[in-house]
Amino acid sequence: MADYGFTGPSAEEYAFQWQPKPCEVEVEAERGYMPTLYREWINDEIVMRQVVTGYAEATGAEVLRQVIEATRQCATWSIEPDPQQFTVLKDVVVDPPEGVDPFLGYCATTADDTKTYWLCAAFFSHGNLLSCVYTVRADYPPETLDDLYGVLPRAVRHLTS
Repeated sequence: MADYGFTGPSAEEYAFQWQPKPCEVEVEAERGYMPTLYREWINDEIVMRQVVTGYAEATGAEVLRQVIEATRQCATWSIEPDPQQFTVLKDVVVDPPEGVDPFLGYCATTADDTKTYWLCAAFFSHGNLLSCVYTVRADYPPETLDDLYGVLPRAVRHLTS
């Protein structure tokens, strides 16, 4: 992550963390999850996060297939406690990295009182693990997707090797 100006994660913890799943879906295969590794890198321009969750009763691919099916028609959703509205950018396609199947990628917008933010997320699996990598920027939609493409191959490599 040195190419982004990071010497290490800004935060790292082993506890359940929010994954930015479209429409905040929960699927049957997610029951029995185990603790999650959460890592975050933040500077003045970008936020990058990785959330890796292990499942005791399902493979990561099974969880991801159910998430993909449950989110096919997802276009908007809100999260609490601050009612933050997300809108999927249907015209932005997130291509999967090589060797990843199944894969879910999307970009969405959200806003606060002063700025619009772009979030691009990618979900992939290995064994009983489901990984989500996402990037967030304010007012820079193309760079947010470029950032995701910049870190995604590294995340896949670290999860699968």
